[in-house]
Amino acid sequence: MFKSFSHHPPHSTVEVIMIFGRGRLVKRPDGRVELQGGTGADYIAAKEYASLFMHSVSPVKTDFPENL
Repeated sequence: MFKSFSHHPPHSTVEVIMIFGRGRLVKRPDGRVELQGGTGADYIAAKEYASLFMHSVSPVKTDFPENL
């Protein structure tokens, strides 16, 4: 008998705030805002969006930027 293991928690929901190219700016259940995926240009666009519309937030890039 084999057991199935998942690397993601079963109830981890994120709220997608905005999409920048191939990256998604999301808000996690713990309140953190991060950019998942995308390129360096997408990260810069997400930071600019946050500075204009989300004054108290500084997005975090979850993986290494491709073209920063």
